Amino acid sequence: MDTIGKVTSNLAARIAECVSVCSYRETAEKVSNMTGQAISHGGAWNVIQNLGEKLFGVEKD
Repeated sequence: MDTIGKVTSNLAARIAECVSVCSYRETAEKVSNMTGQAISHGGAWNVIQNLGEKLFGVEKD
């Protein structure tokens, strides 16, 4: 299974979509409610940072 940090790429995509229109705190709350897994706003931020690093590596090559 492809992962971004410790979450699946599918969940990372959902977090990225939500962060584009909500704050990290709102995103964390929505993801926690949607999945039943607790995630903090810092955890959402970390996912976005890991996703950005992965995309940077792809674009760099």
